[in-house]
Amino acid sequence: MKIALRFPPSFKRGLGGVKKKKMKKNIINITITIILLLIAGLGANAQNSLDNTGGAIKNSGTIRVKNGQVKSLPDTLGGRVEFLQKVASSQQIVPNIVYFQLVIANQAKKIVHDLRDANNVIKPLVVLDSLIVVDSAHFTTRWIGYEPEDVHAKSTVKNNAKYSGPRYIVLNAENEPQDLMGVGSFSKLMIDNPHGVNVVSGGFLIDEELKLNRGELRNSQENNFTMMDTTLIVRNVGASLAVEPQFEASVNIRYIGTGDLVTGPETPSDETVLQDLYVQNTGNTELSRNVTVNDSLFVGATVNTLDDTLTFTSDINPVYAGYNDAAEIAGNFERTTLVIGDTILLNNPHTWLLFANQADMAAITRIVSTVRPLTYQPYPGGDDKVQRIINLQGFDESNNLIDQGMAASFGFGWRHLQNAQFHETGNLPVPELLLQLWIGNNWFDFDSNEPTIDFATNWAYSDVQSISQFGEFAIGLPGMISIILNARMYLEGAYLKGNKGRMHTELNNRGLLAQTNYDAYPINLDTKFDPTLITQIPDSAVDFIVLEFRKKRNDQASFYKTVYLNTDGRLFDIHGDSNIRITRQDGIDSGGGNYHLVIRHRNHSPIITAEPIAIYPQNNSFLYDFSQPGLIEGSEASMKIVEINDLGQRIFALKGGFLNEDVALMGGIFNVTQNYTMNYDHEGSWIGFTKYGFFNADYNMDGLINTRDFNISWNNRRQ
Repeated sequence: MKIALRFPPSFKRGLGGVKKKKMKKNIINITITIILLLIAGLGANAQNSLDNTGGAIKNSGTIRVKNGQVKSLPDTLGGRVEFLQKVASSQQIVPNIVYFQLVIANQAKKIVHDLRDANNVIKPLVVLDSLIVVDSAHFTTRWIGYEPEDVHAKSTVKNNAKYSGPRYIVLNAENEPQDLMGVGSFSKLMIDNPHGVNVVSGGFLIDEELKLNRGELRNSQENNFTMMDTTLIVRNVGASLAVEPQFEASVNIRYIGTGDLVTGPETPSDETVLQDLYVQNTGNTELSRNVTVNDSLFVGATVNTLDDTLTFTSDINPVYAGYNDAAEIAGNFERTTLVIGDTILLNNPHTWLLFANQADMAAITRIVSTVRPLTYQPYPGGDDKVQRIINLQGFDESNNLIDQGMAASFGFGWRHLQNAQFHETGNLPVPELLLQLWIGNNWFDFDSNEPTIDFATNWAYSDVQSISQFGEFAIGLPGMISIILNARMYLEGAYLKGNKGRMHTELNNRGLLAQTNYDAYPINLDTKFDPTLITQIPDSAVDFIVLEFRKKRNDQASFYKTVYLNTDGRLFDIHGDSNIRITRQDGIDSGGGNYHLVIRHRNHSPIITAEPIAIYPQNNSFLYDFSQPGLIEGSEASMKIVEINDLGQRIFALKGGFLNEDVALMGGIFNVTQNYTMNYDHEGSWIGFTKYGFFNADYNMDGLINTRDFNISWNNRRQ
C-alpha cells in the first residue's frame, strides 16, 4: 500500500526508523500500514492516537483506523479511509470532513463528529466516491453532546449493517445517477439527486424515515427495500418512487413542496397499512389509485380523487388547513367509521353529516361523498346553480345501497371568491340559495338556513336541519322554472300525412342536420347557446327550433332557448328532455313570469302566442299544444292545415317556404307579421334546383331541392 503523509517537522524527526527516499519541504512518501492503538477502555473523548494538529495528510491509498481517535484531519482526505474499531462497548469518532471513500466496519459505535468551520457552522460529513457500512458496524449521528449535520453521499452507498440518528444519509450527486445497495438498515435516508438513485441490490430497511426530496428512487420487485413498522415516507414535489416498497406493518406519508403532485407507489396497496396522511404541498395532489387512511388525515391542499377514492377509516375527523382556503377533497371521499351524535366531516370544513341516534342512520355503516368543484350538475337546470356537484351515497354492512330512510343534519359549502377563477357562486344571490336534490325529473328544494359568507376563508356555507334522502345535490335558487310544450308542434315541410301525426327525419338520416350553421338564423339569436354541448344529435330529431320569450308583444326578446323538434312533434332540450326547462340563467325573472312565446324555424313561418303564457312553477304540468291555432296570434291564418285526423280534428303546422335572407322581408319575419310567402321564397328553390345538401330553400326538408319545395312556397303565397 502506498500512502503520502504530510506532518510537521517535529513529527518527522520521530520517524528515524523509516528510510527516507525523497523529501521536499514537509512531504514524505512511504509505504506503511497505519495502526492506531488505543488503551483498552478509553472512550471517544480519550487522548487521540493520531493528532495531526498543524500538519496535513495526502492519502492516495488506504488509511485503516483500527482503534482510537483522530484529530485535526484536513478538510478533505483522499484515498480510502476505514474506521475499524471492534470493541462493542467503545466508540470511535468519525470526523465530519470530505472523504473520497469511507468505510465503517466492526462493532464499536462510529459517531459522526460536529466540528465547525471558520464561520462557526457545523460541517456535513461528505463522501465523494463510496460510503460503505459493513460487517456489524453501527454508524450514527446520535450521541449526547454531539449535534452533527447530515451525511452527504455523492456516489455509491452500500449498507450491510446499521445507520441510525436524527440526521439523514443523503444521496445528492448533481451530475449523474447513484447506486444504492445492501441489506442493512437506515434510520433516515434521503434521495436528493435530480438524476435519480438506482437500487442495484435490495434488502435494506428503513426504520424511521425515507425522504424523497429530488429525483426517482428506482427500486424494483427484484431489488426492493422494506419500510419498518410506524415509519414515515416524505415525498417532495418532483421526487418519486419506482415501485411499491415492502411494508412490515404500518407507514405514514407526508407530501410537501411547491406545486402539483400525483401520488405514486409509495401509497400502500394493502388498505390496512397507511396510518397517517399529511398533504402539505402547495398545489393539487392527485390520487393515482385508491388510498385508505386508517388513523389521521391532514388536508393542506386540494386532493383530487375524481377517478379514485380516498377512504378514511378513523373515527376522528380529517383536519383541513386553515392557511389554505383551497384545502379540500375534490372527488370521492369515503368514511367507514361513523360516529353518532357528532359531526362527520366530509370533503371540506363546511360539508358534513350528523346523525342524532342509531335509528337515524337507517343501517348505514359507510358513506361515500363525491364533491366536484367548478362543475355543474349534468341534469336540466344544473347550470343554473352554484358550480359545484355534491353527491351522497350510503351503504350498509352488506354493501347494499341505502338512499332513503335516514334522518341527518347536513352542512354544505362552496368556494366564494369575488373576481377569481375558483368562484363558484356566479351571479346568484347568496341569501336566496338553498340545497336541492334531483328526484325523478325535478329538483326538490330543502328548507335550508340562510347561507353565510366567510370572506376570511373565501367560503360560503349553509346547512339543512334534516334530510331523509341521499343522492345528487346542488345549491340553487328555489322553484325551478320549466315549461312543457305539447308533442303536437309541426313543420309543414316535414309533415307526413297518414302517419298519425309524425314528421320525417330525412335531414338527420342523411347526416345533413349535422351541417347546421349555428351562426345563422334563428340559432344565432340565442347568444347563450353553446354548440359544444351538441355531442350527438338524436336519431329522432327533425331539426332545430328556437323559442323566443317576450314580456310584451312588441318588446325585444327577453331571452331565447334552442331545442330539438322530435319526429312526433315533441320539443325537447339538447339534453334529450321533453320538459323544456327555462332557468334564471336563461334570463327568466326570479319565480317566473308572463311571456309571449315565439316559435322560430329557419325556413318556416314564425308564430307567436296571442296572449302571454304564464310560466310559473305551479303551471309546470300544463301542456301547450301548438298544433291547434287557438293559442296563436292570427289563429288559422298564421298556420297551415296539414291533415284532418281520424277523429276529425284538424292538425295545423308552421307554414313552409319562408326565408330570412331578403332584407326587405326580415322585418316581417322578426316581428312575426309576415303570413305569406313572397316571390323571393319560391324563386330560392329554383336557384338551388336539383342541388343536394343542407339548404334553407329545401322547404320539404328532404335534402334535395326540387318542384316540391317550389310548390310549398307557391301555395303559401297570398291568393
